[in-house]
Amino acid sequence: MKFTGERFVPEFFGTQIAIEHWHRYIFASSFCKNRIVLDIACGEGYGSYFISKVAKKVYGIDISEEAIEHAKSKYIKENLEFLVGDVANIPLPDKSIDIVVSFETIEHVPEVAQKKFLHEVKRILKRDGLFICSTPDKYYYSDLYNYKNEFHIKEFYKDEFLNFLKEFFANNILGVQHFYPSSIMDFKKDEFKIFGVDYINEEFIATEKEIDRFNYLISVSSDSNLNNLSVFSSANVDIGNKWVEELTDESKQLIMAQLFYGKEEQFNEKDSERQFIPSDKDIYTLKFSINSKDVKIFSLRFDPASRPVVCKINKVVLKNVKHTFDITDKIKSNALIIHDGTYYFSSFDPQIYFNVEADVINKYDSIEIELLYLYHGWEALNEIINQLESEINTKNSYISHLENEISKKNSHISELENEISKKNSHISELENEVIGYVTSKSWKITRPLRKAKRLIKRILGRR
Repeated sequence: MKFTGERFVPEFFGTQIAIEHWHRYIFASSFCKNRIVLDIACGEGYGSYFISKVAKKVYGIDISEEAIEHAKSKYIKENLEFLVGDVANIPLPDKSIDIVVSFETIEHVPEVAQKKFLHEVKRILKRDGLFICSTPDKYYYSDLYNYKNEFHIKEFYKDEFLNFLKEFFANNILGVQHFYPSSIMDFKKDEFKIFGVDYINEEFIATEKEIDRFNYLISVSSDSNLNNLSVFSSANVDIGNKWVEELTDESKQLIMAQLFYGKEEQFNEKDSERQFIPSDKDIYTLKFSINSKDVKIFSLRFDPASRPVVCKINKVVLKNVKHTFDITDKIKSNALIIHDGTYYFSSFDPQIYFNVEADVINKYDSIEIELLYLYHGWEALNEIINQLESEINTKNSYISHLENEISKKNSHISELENEISKKNSHISELENEVIGYVTSKSWKITRPLRKAKRLIKRILGRR
Protein backbone atom coordinates (compact mmCIF):
# COMPACT_ATOMS: atom_id res chain seq x y z
CA MET A 1 0.00 0.00 0.00
CA LYS A 2 1.32 3.45 -0.92
CA PHE A 3 2.63 5.49 2.01
CA THR A 4 1.06 8.98 2.00
CA GLY A 5 1.92 10.14 5.52
CA GLU A 6 -1.65 9.70 6.78
CA ARG A 7 -1.48 6.00 7.66
CA PHE A 8 1.46 4.05 9.02
CA VAL A 9 2.81 1.41 6.61
CA PRO A 10 5.12 -1.15 8.28
CA GLU A 11 7.26 -1.63 5.15
CA PHE A 12 8.56 1.88 5.79
CA PHE A 13 9.46 1.28 9.41
CA GLY A 14 12.78 3.16 9.50
CA THR A 15 11.36 5.87 11.73
CA GLN A 16 10.54 6.54 15.36
CA ILE A 17 6.86 6.41 14.34
CA ALA A 18 7.24 2.66 13.86
CA ILE A 19 8.61 2.16 17.36
CA GLU A 20 5.77 4.24 18.81
CA HIS A 21 3.04 2.42 16.84
CA TRP A 22 4.31 -1.05 17.67
CA HIS A 23 4.65 -0.10 21.33
CA ARG A 24 0.94 0.79 21.49
CA TYR A 25 -0.17 -2.50 19.97
CA ILE A 26 2.16 -4.54 22.16
CA PHE A 27 0.71 -2.75 25.20
CA ALA A 28 -2.89 -3.26 24.05
CA SER A 29 -2.35 -6.94 23.22
CA SER A 30 -1.58 -7.66 26.89
CA PHE A 31 -5.30 -7.07 27.65
CA CYS A 32 -6.67 -8.91 24.61
CA LYS A 33 -6.07 -12.58 25.37
CA ASN A 34 -9.20 -14.59 24.42
CA ARG A 35 -11.17 -11.36 24.00
CA ILE A 36 -13.24 -9.97 21.13
CA VAL A 37 -11.42 -6.87 19.92
CA LEU A 38 -12.14 -4.00 17.54
CA ASP A 39 -9.17 -2.15 16.02
CA ILE A 40 -10.89 0.98 14.75
CA ALA A 41 -9.13 2.94 11.98
CA CYS A 42 -6.91 -0.10 11.52
CA GLY A 43 -5.16 1.31 8.43
CA GLU A 44 -3.16 -1.30 6.56
CA GLY A 45 -4.02 -3.94 9.17
CA TYR A 46 -0.68 -4.80 10.79
CA GLY A 47 -1.95 -4.01 14.32
CA SER A 48 -5.15 -6.00 13.94
CA TYR A 49 -3.14 -8.98 12.75
CA PHE A 50 -0.74 -8.66 15.68
CA ILE A 51 -3.57 -8.64 18.25
CA SER A 52 -5.28 -11.58 16.48
CA LYS A 53 -2.41 -13.80 17.64
CA VAL A 54 -3.74 -13.64 21.22
CA ALA A 55 -7.38 -12.55 20.84
CA LYS A 56 -10.44 -14.71 20.32
CA LYS A 57 -11.68 -12.50 17.48
CA VAL A 58 -10.44 -9.24 15.94
CA TYR A 59 -12.32 -6.81 13.71
CA GLY A 60 -10.23 -4.30 11.78
CA ILE A 61 -12.30 -1.36 10.51
CA ASP A 62 -11.15 1.59 8.39
CA ILE A 63 -12.91 4.18 6.25
CA SER A 64 -10.47 3.59 3.38
CA GLU A 65 -11.59 0.87 0.95
CA GLU A 66 -8.03 0.70 -0.40
CA ALA A 67 -6.63 0.03 3.08
CA ILE A 68 -9.22 -2.67 3.81
CA GLU A 69 -8.66 -4.44 0.48
CA HIS A 70 -4.93 -4.37 1.15
CA ALA A 71 -5.43 -5.76 4.68
CA LYS A 72 -7.74 -8.56 3.46
CA SER A 73 -5.17 -9.72 0.92
CA LYS A 74 -2.15 -9.43 3.22
CA TYR A 75 -3.39 -10.58 6.64
CA ILE A 76 -5.42 -13.78 6.52
CA LYS A 77 -6.49 -15.53 9.74
CA GLU A 78 -9.67 -17.34 10.78
CA ASN A 79 -10.24 -15.02 13.74
CA LEU A 80 -9.48 -11.82 11.80
CA GLU A 81 -12.05 -9.86 9.80
CA PHE A 82 -11.63 -6.53 8.00
CA LEU A 83 -14.55 -4.20 7.28
CA VAL A 84 -15.05 -0.78 5.72
CA GLY A 85 -16.60 1.58 8.25
CA ASP A 86 -16.71 5.03 9.81
CA VAL A 87 -15.86 5.89 13.43
CA ALA A 88 -19.20 7.68 13.67
CA ASN A 89 -21.13 4.66 12.36
CA ILE A 90 -19.35 1.44 13.36
CA PRO A 91 -20.82 -1.59 11.52
CA LEU A 92 -20.99 -3.90 14.57
CA PRO A 93 -23.89 -4.89 16.84
CA ASP A 94 -24.55 -3.51 20.33
CA LYS A 95 -22.63 -4.96 23.29
CA SER A 96 -20.55 -7.22 21.03
CA ILE A 97 -16.99 -6.11 21.77
CA ASP A 98 -14.74 -6.65 24.81
CA ILE A 99 -12.01 -4.15 23.87
CA VAL A 100 -11.93 -1.24 21.41
CA VAL A 101 -8.44 -0.15 20.36
CA SER A 102 -8.12 3.28 18.76
CA PHE A 103 -4.61 4.56 18.07
CA GLU A 104 -4.02 7.98 16.46
CA THR A 105 -7.59 8.18 15.19
CA ILE A 106 -9.69 10.62 17.15
CA GLU A 107 -7.65 13.70 16.15
CA HIS A 108 -8.44 12.99 12.47
CA VAL A 109 -12.15 13.83 12.78
CA PRO A 110 -14.05 17.03 13.76
CA GLU A 111 -15.28 17.62 17.30
CA VAL A 112 -18.85 16.57 16.49
CA ALA A 113 -17.62 13.30 14.98
CA GLN A 114 -15.38 12.70 18.03
CA LYS A 115 -18.43 12.65 20.29
CA LYS A 116 -20.33 10.42 17.86
CA PHE A 117 -17.31 8.12 17.85
CA LEU A 118 -17.33 7.75 21.62
CA HIS A 119 -21.10 7.16 21.61
CA GLU A 120 -20.52 4.38 19.08
CA VAL A 121 -17.73 2.90 21.20
CA LYS A 122 -20.05 2.85 24.20
CA ARG A 123 -22.79 1.23 22.10
CA ILE A 124 -20.71 -1.72 20.89
CA LEU A 125 -18.74 -2.29 24.13
CA LYS A 126 -19.86 -4.90 26.61
CA ARG A 127 -20.68 -3.71 30.11
CA ASP A 128 -17.17 -4.36 31.44
CA GLY A 129 -15.45 -3.49 28.15
CA LEU A 130 -12.24 -1.49 27.76
CA PHE A 131 -11.49 1.45 25.48
CA ILE A 132 -7.74 1.88 24.80
CA CYS A 133 -6.94 5.09 22.96
CA SER A 134 -3.95 7.19 21.99
CA THR A 135 -3.76 10.72 20.59
CA PRO A 136 -1.16 13.50 20.35
CA ASP A 137 -0.77 15.96 23.21
CA LYS A 138 -1.50 19.22 21.41
CA TYR A 139 0.96 21.23 23.51
CA TYR A 140 4.02 19.01 22.99
CA TYR A 141 3.11 17.70 19.54
CA SER A 142 2.00 20.94 17.89
CA ASP A 143 2.18 24.13 19.97
CA LEU A 144 5.73 23.74 21.25
CA TYR A 145 7.13 23.43 17.72
CA ASN A 146 4.56 25.60 15.95
CA TYR A 147 3.73 22.50 13.90
CA LYS A 148 0.53 21.66 12.03
CA ASN A 149 -0.16 18.10 10.91
CA GLU A 150 -2.26 18.46 7.77
CA PHE A 151 -4.28 15.31 8.58
CA HIS A 152 -5.25 16.37 12.13
CA ILE A 153 -8.53 18.23 12.55
CA LYS A 154 -9.02 18.44 16.34
CA GLU A 155 -6.20 17.68 18.78
CA PHE A 156 -6.46 17.57 22.58
CA TYR A 157 -4.49 19.05 25.44
CA LYS A 158 -3.83 16.57 28.26
CA ASP A 159 -6.48 17.82 30.72
CA GLU A 160 -8.92 18.41 27.89
CA PHE A 161 -8.59 14.80 26.72
CA LEU A 162 -9.11 13.39 30.22
CA ASN A 163 -12.23 15.53 30.71
CA PHE A 164 -13.50 14.39 27.31
CA LEU A 165 -13.11 10.72 28.32
CA LYS A 166 -14.90 11.37 31.64
CA GLU A 167 -17.99 12.44 29.72
CA PHE A 168 -18.32 8.84 28.51
CA PHE A 169 -16.55 6.55 30.99
CA ALA A 170 -16.72 6.33 34.77
CA ASN A 171 -13.10 5.24 35.16
CA ASN A 172 -10.07 6.42 33.21
CA ILE A 173 -6.32 5.89 33.48
CA LEU A 174 -4.22 8.34 31.49
CA GLY A 175 -0.61 7.74 30.55
CA VAL A 176 1.92 9.35 28.22
CA GLN A 177 4.27 8.16 25.50
CA HIS A 178 7.34 9.55 23.79
CA PHE A 179 10.24 8.26 21.75
CA TYR A 180 13.60 8.71 23.49
CA PRO A 181 16.86 7.03 22.38
CA SER A 182 17.90 5.07 25.44
CA SER A 183 20.17 2.56 27.14
CA ILE A 184 18.80 0.01 29.65
CA MET A 185 20.48 -1.44 32.76
CA ASP A 186 18.45 -4.17 34.51
CA PHE A 187 19.40 -5.69 37.89
CA LYS A 188 15.96 -7.33 38.39
CA LYS A 189 15.11 -4.93 41.20
CA ASP A 190 11.83 -3.16 41.90
CA GLU A 191 13.38 0.30 41.85
CA PHE A 192 13.84 1.78 38.43
CA LYS A 193 15.39 5.20 37.82
CA ILE A 194 15.20 7.21 34.65
CA PHE A 195 18.20 9.40 33.91
CA GLY A 196 17.89 12.25 31.47
CA VAL A 197 20.79 13.38 29.29
CA ASP A 198 20.68 16.74 27.59
CA TYR A 199 23.17 18.79 25.58
CA ILE A 200 23.39 22.35 26.88
CA ASN A 201 26.03 24.96 26.05
CA GLU A 202 28.10 22.37 24.16
CA GLU A 203 28.16 20.08 27.19
CA PHE A 204 26.30 16.88 28.07
CA ILE A 205 24.30 17.23 31.30
CA ALA A 206 22.97 14.19 33.20
CA THR A 207 20.01 14.54 35.53
CA GLU A 208 17.54 12.39 37.46
CA LYS A 209 14.75 14.94 37.09
CA GLU A 210 11.42 13.59 35.94
CA ILE A 211 10.96 13.56 32.18
CA ASP A 212 7.93 15.68 31.42
CA ARG A 213 7.93 16.03 27.63
CA PHE A 214 5.69 13.42 26.00
CA ASN A 215 4.20 13.85 22.54
CA TYR A 216 1.39 11.33 22.97
CA LEU A 217 -1.38 10.55 25.43
CA ILE A 218 -2.59 6.97 25.93
CA SER A 219 -5.68 6.05 27.94
CA VAL A 220 -7.47 3.01 29.29
CA SER A 221 -11.17 3.64 29.99
CA SER A 222 -14.10 1.60 31.26
CA ASP A 223 -17.31 1.85 33.25
CA SER A 224 -15.98 -1.02 35.37
CA ASN A 225 -13.52 -0.58 38.21
CA LEU A 226 -9.94 -0.47 36.90
CA ASN A 227 -8.17 -0.94 40.24
CA ASN A 228 -7.51 -4.62 39.57
CA LEU A 229 -6.42 -4.05 35.99
CA SER A 230 -2.68 -4.36 35.47
CA VAL A 231 -1.98 -1.12 33.62
CA PHE A 232 1.81 -1.01 33.57
CA SER A 233 4.55 1.34 32.45
CA SER A 234 6.69 -0.13 29.70
CA ALA A 235 9.47 0.40 27.19
CA ASN A 236 9.64 -0.92 23.65
CA VAL A 237 13.23 -2.03 23.04
CA ASP A 238 14.68 -2.82 19.64
CA ILE A 239 16.59 -5.90 20.79
CA GLY A 240 17.60 -6.80 17.23
CA ASN A 241 18.82 -3.27 16.42
CA LYS A 242 16.74 -3.42 13.23
CA TRP A 243 15.04 -0.09 13.86
CA VAL A 244 18.30 1.53 14.90
CA GLU A 245 19.91 0.37 11.66
CA GLU A 246 16.98 1.76 9.68
CA LEU A 247 17.02 5.02 11.62
CA THR A 248 20.73 5.58 11.04
CA ASP A 249 20.81 4.30 7.45
CA GLU A 250 19.47 7.26 5.49
CA SER A 251 19.73 5.31 2.24
CA LYS A 252 16.73 3.24 3.39
CA GLN A 253 14.54 6.20 4.27
CA LEU A 254 11.88 7.77 2.10
CA ILE A 255 12.28 11.30 0.79
CA MET A 256 9.23 13.52 1.11
CA ALA A 257 8.77 15.91 -1.82
CA GLN A 258 6.06 18.56 -1.56
CA LEU A 259 4.48 21.01 -3.99
CA PHE A 260 2.85 24.14 -2.52
CA TYR A 261 0.14 26.04 -4.37
CA GLY A 262 0.50 29.71 -3.50
CA LYS A 263 -2.97 31.09 -2.94
CA GLU A 264 -3.40 34.71 -1.91
CA GLU A 265 0.37 35.11 -2.38
CA GLN A 266 1.32 32.79 0.49
CA PHE A 267 2.04 29.10 1.07
CA ASN A 268 0.58 26.73 3.67
CA GLU A 269 0.39 22.98 4.30
CA LYS A 270 -3.32 22.82 3.47
CA ASP A 271 -2.67 23.86 -0.13
CA SER A 272 0.03 21.35 -0.92
CA GLU A 273 0.59 17.84 -2.22
CA ARG A 274 3.16 15.33 -0.95
CA GLN A 275 4.90 12.45 -2.65
CA PHE A 276 7.27 9.95 -1.03
CA ILE A 277 10.23 8.71 -3.05
CA PRO A 278 12.72 5.92 -2.25
CA SER A 279 16.24 7.28 -1.86
CA ASP A 280 17.79 4.89 -4.39
CA LYS A 281 19.45 7.48 -6.66
CA ASP A 282 17.15 6.82 -9.62
CA ILE A 283 15.60 9.48 -11.85
CA TYR A 284 12.00 10.21 -10.90
CA THR A 285 9.33 12.24 -12.66
CA LEU A 286 6.99 13.69 -10.06
CA LYS A 287 3.55 14.67 -11.34
CA PHE A 288 1.39 17.13 -9.41
CA SER A 289 -2.08 18.34 -10.32
CA ILE A 290 -2.68 22.07 -10.35
CA ASN A 291 -6.13 22.90 -8.98
CA SER A 292 -6.44 26.06 -11.02
CA LYS A 293 -10.12 25.47 -11.76
CA ASP A 294 -11.12 25.95 -8.10
CA VAL A 295 -9.13 29.03 -7.15
CA LYS A 296 -6.43 31.16 -8.70
CA ILE A 297 -2.87 30.05 -7.95
CA PHE A 298 -0.43 32.93 -7.57
CA SER A 299 2.77 30.90 -7.53
CA LEU A 300 4.28 27.44 -7.07
CA ARG A 301 6.93 26.25 -4.63
CA PHE A 302 8.56 22.84 -4.71
CA ASP A 303 10.33 21.42 -1.65
CA PRO A 304 12.44 18.49 -2.94
CA ALA A 305 12.92 17.12 0.59
CA SER A 306 12.36 17.89 4.25
CA ARG A 307 16.06 17.84 5.09
CA PRO A 308 19.36 18.76 3.42
CA VAL A 309 19.53 17.32 -0.07
CA VAL A 310 21.63 17.32 -3.23
CA CYS A 311 19.55 16.79 -6.36
CA LYS A 312 19.83 17.34 -10.08
CA ILE A 313 16.82 19.00 -11.70
CA ASN A 314 16.67 17.67 -15.25
CA LYS A 315 13.40 19.15 -16.41
CA VAL A 316 10.32 21.03 -15.17
CA VAL A 317 7.26 21.44 -17.40
CA LEU A 318 3.72 22.74 -17.08
CA LYS A 319 1.13 20.69 -18.98
CA ASN A 320 -2.42 20.77 -20.22
CA VAL A 321 -4.23 18.72 -22.84
CA LYS A 322 -2.80 20.70 -25.77
CA HIS A 323 0.42 22.35 -24.63
CA THR A 324 3.64 21.84 -22.68
CA PHE A 325 5.63 24.75 -21.28
CA ASP A 326 9.23 24.13 -20.17
CA ILE A 327 10.11 26.24 -17.09
CA THR A 328 13.41 24.56 -16.20
CA ASP A 329 15.27 27.82 -16.79
CA LYS A 330 12.89 29.78 -14.55
CA ILE A 331 13.99 28.21 -11.27
CA LYS A 332 14.99 30.18 -8.19
CA SER A 333 15.98 28.48 -4.95
CA ASN A 334 17.59 28.75 -1.53
CA ALA A 335 20.32 26.30 -2.56
CA LEU A 336 23.76 27.06 -1.15
CA ILE A 337 25.45 25.95 -4.38
CA ILE A 338 24.12 25.49 -7.91
CA HIS A 339 26.42 23.79 -10.40
CA ASP A 340 25.49 22.41 -13.81
CA GLY A 341 21.83 21.82 -12.87
CA THR A 342 22.70 20.27 -9.52
CA TYR A 343 21.31 21.98 -6.44
CA TYR A 344 23.11 21.69 -3.10
CA PHE A 345 20.66 22.48 -0.26
CA SER A 346 22.18 22.75 3.21
CA SER A 347 18.86 23.93 4.71
CA PHE A 348 16.42 21.58 6.45
CA ASP A 349 13.74 23.38 4.45
CA PRO A 350 15.01 23.30 0.84
CA GLN A 351 12.82 25.36 -1.49
CA ILE A 352 12.55 25.85 -5.24
CA TYR A 353 10.45 28.65 -6.74
CA PHE A 354 9.37 29.06 -10.34
CA ASN A 355 9.57 32.54 -11.83
CA VAL A 356 6.33 32.19 -13.80
CA GLU A 357 3.41 34.62 -13.90
CA ALA A 358 0.17 33.55 -12.21
CA ASP A 359 -1.80 33.92 -15.44
CA VAL A 360 0.55 31.46 -17.12
CA ILE A 361 0.37 28.91 -14.28
CA ASN A 362 -3.43 28.90 -14.31
CA LYS A 363 -3.53 27.92 -17.98
CA TYR A 364 -2.11 24.49 -17.14
CA ASP A 365 -3.48 21.41 -15.34
CA SER A 366 -0.31 19.84 -13.98
CA ILE A 367 3.39 20.23 -13.38
CA GLU A 368 6.00 17.51 -13.95
CA ILE A 369 9.41 17.63 -12.28
CA GLU A 370 12.11 15.24 -13.43
CA LEU A 371 14.92 14.98 -10.91
CA LEU A 372 17.65 12.77 -9.58
CA TYR A 373 18.31 12.56 -5.85
CA LEU A 374 22.05 12.22 -5.30
CA TYR A 375 22.44 12.68 -1.55
CA HIS A 376 20.16 13.53 1.36
CA GLY A 377 20.38 14.05 5.09
CA TRP A 378 23.87 13.90 6.55
CA GLU A 379 25.21 12.52 3.28
CA ALA A 380 24.01 15.70 1.60
CA LEU A 381 25.69 17.89 4.20
CA ASN A 382 28.92 15.93 3.80
CA GLU A 383 28.71 16.28 0.02
CA ILE A 384 28.07 20.02 0.35
CA ILE A 385 31.12 20.30 2.62
CA ASN A 386 33.15 18.35 0.05
CA GLN A 387 31.89 20.61 -2.72
CA LEU A 388 32.70 23.75 -0.73
CA GLU A 389 36.15 22.40 0.11
CA SER A 390 36.67 21.61 -3.58
CA GLU A 391 35.65 25.14 -4.54
CA ILE A 392 37.90 26.56 -1.84
CA ASN A 393 40.81 24.43 -3.09
CA THR A 394 40.14 25.55 -6.67
CA LYS A 395 40.05 29.19 -5.61
CA ASN A 396 43.14 28.75 -3.45
CA SER A 397 44.94 27.24 -6.46
CA TYR A 398 43.87 30.20 -8.56
CA ILE A 399 45.01 32.59 -5.82
CA SER A 400 48.40 30.80 -5.74
CA HIS A 401 48.59 31.09 -9.52
CA LEU A 402 47.87 34.83 -9.29
CA GLU A 403 50.43 35.23 -6.51
CA ASN A 404 53.05 33.48 -8.69
CA GLU A 405 52.18 35.76 -11.60
CA ILE A 406 52.43 38.81 -9.35
CA SER A 407 55.75 37.55 -8.03
CA LYS A 408 57.04 37.18 -11.62
CA LYS A 409 55.82 40.68 -12.51
CA ASN A 410 57.45 42.10 -9.38
CA SER A 411 60.73 40.39 -10.30
CA HIS A 412 60.56 41.88 -13.80
CA ILE A 413 59.76 45.28 -12.32
CA SER A 414 62.80 44.94 -10.04
CA GLU A 415 64.98 44.08 -13.05
CA LEU A 416 63.68 47.14 -14.94
CA GLU A 417 64.24 49.31 -11.88
CA ASN A 418 67.83 48.03 -11.68
CA GLU A 419 68.35 48.84 -15.40
CA ILE A 420 66.90 52.32 -14.87
CA SER A 421 69.14 52.80 -11.86
CA LYS A 422 72.19 51.83 -13.98
CA LYS A 423 71.16 54.23 -16.78
CA ASN A 424 70.63 57.01 -14.26
CA SER A 425 74.08 56.36 -12.82
CA HIS A 426 75.64 56.52 -16.31
CA ILE A 427 73.79 59.77 -17.04
CA SER A 428 75.08 61.22 -13.77
CA GLU A 429 78.63 60.24 -14.74
CA LEU A 430 78.28 61.95 -18.14
CA GLU A 431 76.82 65.07 -16.51
CA ASN A 432 79.74 65.20 -14.13
CA GLU A 433 82.17 64.90 -17.04
CA VAL A 434 80.43 67.76 -18.87
CA ILE A 435 80.52 69.92 -15.75
CA GLY A 436 84.21 69.08 -15.40
CA TYR A 437 84.94 70.23 -18.94
CA VAL A 438 82.94 73.42 -18.59
CA THR A 439 84.61 74.46 -15.36
CA SER A 440 88.19 73.55 -16.41
CA LYS A 441 90.95 76.21 -17.14
CA SER A 442 91.46 75.02 -20.69
CA TRP A 443 87.78 75.57 -21.38
CA LYS A 444 88.05 79.14 -20.03
CA ILE A 445 91.34 79.90 -21.97
CA THR A 446 89.93 78.63 -25.26
CA ARG A 447 86.71 80.55 -24.92
CA PRO A 448 87.86 83.48 -27.23
CA LEU A 449 88.94 80.99 -29.88
CA ARG A 450 85.56 79.24 -29.82
CA LYS A 451 83.88 82.63 -30.09
CA ALA A 452 86.08 83.62 -33.05
CA LYS A 453 85.34 80.27 -34.72
CA ARG A 454 81.60 80.82 -34.47
CA LEU A 455 81.99 84.38 -35.89
CA ILE A 456 84.01 83.14 -38.90
CA LYS A 457 81.33 80.49 -39.60
CA ARG A 458 78.65 83.19 -39.67
CA ILE A 459 80.68 85.39 -42.02
CA LEU A 460 81.44 82.53 -44.35
CA GLY A 461 77.88 81.39 -44.17
CA ARG A 462 76.66 84.76 -45.56
CA ARG A 463 78.74 84.29 -48.72
